[in-house]
Amino acid sequence: MQKDMHYYGTYAMAVAAGIPKNDAAVIAYAAQFVDDATNDNSGVHQDGGMLWGITTAHHPDQVARNAPIDFLCKYEDQRKMWVPFHFFPGGAGETFHEKLLCLKDGPIVNEMLDNHLAVVAIKDDQGREKKKAYALELMGICAHVYTDTFSHYGFSGMSSDYNKIVKTSFKFIEEPNPTIKTYIQDKWNKFFASKAHVLALGHGSVATMPDRPYLNWEFNFERGRYGNGTTNQRNNLETFLEACEKLHSFFSRFAKIWYTHSAQVPFDNIRGTVYEILDFEGQEDERISQWRESDLTQGIPHYDPRAWENERALFVNKAKSQDSISSHLYRFHQAAAYHRYYVLKDLLPAHGIAVY
Repeated sequence: MQKDMHYYGTYAMAVAAGIPKNDAAVIAYAAQFVDDATNDNSGVHQDGGMLWGITTAHHPDQVARNAPIDFLCKYEDQRKMWVPFHFFPGGAGETFHEKLLCLKDGPIVNEMLDNHLAVVAIKDDQGREKKKAYALELMGICAHVYTDTFSHYGFSGMSSDYNKIVKTSFKFIEEPNPTIKTYIQDKWNKFFASKAHVLALGHGSVATMPDRPYLNWEFNFERGRYGNGTTNQRNNLETFLEACEKLHSFFSRFAKIWYTHSAQVPFDNIRGTVYEILDFEGQEDERISQWRESDLTQGIPHYDPRAWENERALFVNKAKSQDSISSHLYRFHQAAAYHRYYVLKDLLPAHGIAVY
């Protein structure tokens, strides 16, 4: 999914679920920032404190540039980043690479949601509630990982033959309008000219087709997968609508835990509006405008990826290193580190998947 869903759609679902707008904006920013946290530079303060960052994404040119090193390191980058943050394993099948294939709304990713909800607000030995400082940022990471299963299902976060498709099999079930069709084909041609697809990583074999909410299309995988064949038909509109409904439900659970009072709008009340937004055929900025012009995103600030990243440069200039612990960037990396460790070292091994 792209910024229209990860930021604007996430914000809309959070507010409708009863989360105050200021908090919803933090959650939505964290959800999108998973795609933009490509900088792992770690600043050291003069007092010895450190702001340590981890990457949660790479841009396509970085992926191609890192590929030779990543291969020598046995795909460490893929194991630590693409698997836990973008292509959450479904656990189905017999072999390691079958189990890595992403599964839409699968039982393991739902186990992850349950865990993260449980840790953001726990009780101490005296029954007093303790809330994680990075709870909002963690909910945003949850939202990104979870909704990606609705677009990335069937693909793996590690280079694998299971990610390859029969290129001549791709076709539109419903033709998009001529302008958008030309735009998509141009994007397709540029993507394959870049050779990024040769890594057989993620959904590179179908470029950005899974990320466009209005597409109705199909293709054939080169290899069949556990419990399924090779033919894959995708109605992105229906799947993205389902993702919005499930995300609304998840945020509703968080709102009940986190807030004493929350005014929730049932998803059925906004279903029609969400459907119309998702059904709009346009480029990313045009789709963002559909969200912004709706009543669902009133009050949302424009997304600027530098807003949190700039906090890294300010770190060394703080009077004390501890003054940055309450920054969104510090809390995002706390949440990302927790999520990555839990998924790779606890959750997936419990399901017989030794990724890292």
